[in-house]
Amino acid sequence: MRQYAADVDRLRDPNVKMIMIGFVDGMKYIKPTIKFVSDVTRKNVSCDPESSECVHYIANMQVDPLLFRRYGITAVPAVVYVPHVEIIDMDMSEGKEENANVSDYHVVYGDAALDYLVNVIHGHTKKQSLERVLAKLKGGFYKD
Repeated sequence: MRQYAADVDRLRDPNVKMIMIGFVDGMKYIKPTIKFVSDVTRKNVSCDPESSECVHYIANMQVDPLLFRRYGITAVPAVVYVPHVEIIDMDMSEGKEENANVSDYHVVYGDAALDYLVNVIHGHTKKQSLERVLAKLKGGFYKD
């Protein structure tokens, strides 16, 4: 998970998000989820999480079980690529069918490097936008 957070940080793309199906240990307590997110995004695992010098990856992590249902996610980790989505209300989940129009999407499963999983999707879609993502993940120059 930490490597995925590092890759998401490297992309710096607001459309690339890490999604959790639910809260750690349920919704009764938020602290276990906050600790989990902090542990995943912390660049140096030996760094004291209470220290102001502890640096974190910038990786948008959200809890949204509706996305899992919308895209039929049955296992994790999974990477979902949605080439075109029109969201009606940005404050609501893209997972609510009445809130988002999705033309098509692609899902790949596996505990593998993000660039590999994106490359698998690119092999199916041939989308140019994925070529730019791959270049950024592999250290190339990336511009929108």
